[in-house]
Amino acid sequence: MTAPTRIDTTRVIHPPKGDKLSCKSWLTEAPYRMIQHNLDPGVAENPAELVVYGGIGRAARNWECFDAILKALRELNDDETLLVQSGKPVGVFRTHVDAPRVLIANSNLVPAWANWEHFHELDKKGLMMYGQMTAGSWIYIGSQGIIQGTYETSWKWADRATAAASRAAGSLLRALAAWAARSRWRPAWPVPAASTSSASKAASTSA
Repeated sequence: MTAPTRIDTTRVIHPPKGDKLSCKSWLTEAPYRMIQHNLDPGVAENPAELVVYGGIGRAARNWECFDAILKALRELNDDETLLVQSGKPVGVFRTHVDAPRVLIANSNLVPAWANWEHFHELDKKGLMMYGQMTAGSWIYIGSQGIIQGTYETSWKWADRATAAASRAAGSLLRALAAWAARSRWRPAWPVPAASTSSASKAASTSA
């Protein structure tokens, strides 16, 4: 039995554009384009390995699964739903026109085995993948989504202002700056001044 292909440097993915359908309806055309957009070289961190962002956040479990997902979406009818389990299409079910066209469940483990050691064991066997938040759900919008959530969270930390929280916020903000530099992103809003002296000191001493 041939091992699944996790790395393919010959594949270059670009999503379809325009008003021509590749699928039977726009309801399936949307996810069809979304998964390919996630792996466009202008978007993905490591498209040859199906990694969208975060080091291991994949859009599909392997290249065979990626191709099978696209094929299933092209053939999906308006009263059917595609089920995807950790980056692998596992079934197409007759549902109804108002049901979701795709249901995705990534990286789900029962509590007794919900640890990184067991996950990596399954990942190496090709039985699971890590989908991050938007890689495996095909809705990655670049760094802006992560920047927004992390910025708001880290600023709330700094605003409450224990020294430890301020240092943690500073670390996260520096990580954001590194990510922004990589993606050529620049903030569209002014960064507010720290509301406490401890936050200012943490930022200045750790820079």
